[in-house]
Amino acid sequence: MSPETVKWHLRNIFRKLDVTSRDEAVARMRDRGRGQSS
Repeated sequence: MSPETVKWHLRNIFRKLDVTSRDEAVARMRDRGRGQSS
């Protein structure tokens, strides 16, 4: 997998999460995890 392919996939994930960086994506997923019961 080329670096450009990875970047493309990351941009799509960021768009779906409505974030602009990896740090924001991690924070968003942490917040989502807190809302779920285990």
